[in-house]
Formats: sequence, structure tokens, C-alpha cells
Amino acid sequence: MHLFDQVKSGVTMPSHLAGPIQLGARIALADRRFVLDDQVCSLAKSLVIDQADLLADCLDLVRLPAETFWLEWRDYDLDGQQSYEEPRVGLLVEADESGRTGEMTLVWERPGGPPEVTPTCFAFDLDHALDPDPEWFGMTHQNQSIDLLCRHFRARRTQPSPAGSKGWTDHLVAQASWLAGPLMVAFSVLLLRSGEIAQREFSRGKLNKARVSRGRTALLDYTEMRISRPEIVRDMAHTSLTGHGGVRLHHVRGHLVRRGSAIFWRRAHMRGEAALALPDERRFTRVRM
Repeated sequence: MHLFDQVKSGVTMPSHLAGPIQLGARIALADRRFVLDDQVCSLAKSLVIDQADLLADCLDLVRLPAETFWLEWRDYDLDGQQSYEEPRVGLLVEADESGRTGEMTLVWERPGGPPEVTPTCFAFDLDHALDPDPEWFGMTHQNQSIDLLCRHFRARRTQPSPAGSKGWTDHLVAQASWLAGPLMVAFSVLLLRSGEIAQREFSRGKLNKARVSRGRTALLDYTEMRISRPEIVRDMAHTSLTGHGGVRLHHVRGHLVRRGSAIFWRRAHMRGEAALALPDERRFTRVRM
């Protein structure tokens, strides 16, 4: 079951958001609900890790897909070891009419238990970097390019950690959730290239009739995001083999490129001179056994 349907079962909205409205009801009222398949999630994460400078440079082009939307993905590391047992992560985004500023609520799936809402209010401003202050702490990263992107997000604790929870400290929140905001930006940038990402609408109307007749709760409609061009999947499988010299023949994996107000996908290709492809023997010492 998707995380938004799990939440819909009745998780109370954090106190920094409107009144007694439940988080599940808030998600149900969202304009859109997006679920990233593992390949789109991997591509978005790769953009954050490898091309954060490009994402920061493209912030002026980003317009969020809706004023309120839910973004869901499977949580796994960038080592290709994803499986259907990995927990899901959900992000409820509430933006203003410009789609440039707003707040986010982060939810984690807990196998065997109810979803956990991070007791933190996340704010973002795509036009200006947000400085930390006594009430807000910044989202930072040791990588300089990623850090520039993270500075457009900050967080504020809204409630103490509930008994029996992980015990969310400011440090743990920043460590566990720094990716959420940049991933939202990467997703929005990918939407600018509609030819690369396919959207498949899932309507639960017929299924819900049967569920409701059996006394079960109705499920929410959503949009699944998939990569539509096979070459992008192939390009993602390759890693760069460039050496420190940067001139020998090497493979460059596929990546996004910005030219003016246009963003396009540059396919994987070879770069450099073939004559320099082999290592220089003078750099090695021969050892006889």
C-alpha cells in the first residue's frame, strides 16, 4: 500500500498546520499526488548528488507542479540495492500561488507500525537563500554544490519527540531529511523535460466501489512517474571513467544541461583522445617476484 493511503488511515496533522485537520485529509485534498518509480527516483537522486550546481542554476526556471502536492518515493541508498522492502518516504508540499515559496511536511514509513510524521516544519524559498535564526535551523551539506541548494530550505521543530519515537533531534532531522527539498527541486526540473518522464494516471474509482461495499476505506488516485526514454536508463547505468588529467579517452554518462532557458538531456558519450586512452607506463614501477 502506498504511503499516502497509509497516512489516510488517520495520522493527526502536526500542530504547525491548520487546526484539527488530519494529515490524511490534507493529502486527499492535495491537487496532485506523484509516486516516483525507482528509476525516476534514482535519476532525481543522481541529479542532486552529481549535478547540484546545475539544479541551483535552474532554480529560476522551476515552477512547482501544483500549489499542494504529495511526492512519494522509496528510500534507498545510491548503490543500486533497492528492493520492495525499502521504506517509503512522502513529502506534502504546500506552496503559494507563485510556486516559489512554501512549507513541507515529511513522512516516513515504519514497517509494522503507523507512518511517522517528522515533528518539524520545513520552509523553502526558491528565490532566496534562507538564513538560520534562533527559531529555524538551516539544512546544510558538506558538499559545497549541494550545500548551496540546501540553503534554500530550513526547518523548525514544532513539537517534542513523542514517547517511544526515534527521538528526533535537530541534528537527526537535518541528517535524515536534507535530501527531501533538493529531491523536490530535481523532480520539478525533470518535469520541464516532459519527453523524458512519462506520467501514468491511476484512478481507483472502480476499485473503491468494491472496497467501500466491504466496509474498507477508499484509496486515493495518484500519478506514477516513469522514465519514457530507454536510453536514459542505459545512460544511468554507466559511470564516468575520467581520470584526473581529464584529457584521455573516457566515458561521460548522460546528464542534464542548461542552455539559456532550455534544459535538455545529453546522452552518454565518449570524450577525449584515443591515443591517450592507455595509462602511461612511466607512471608505474615494474616489480619482479
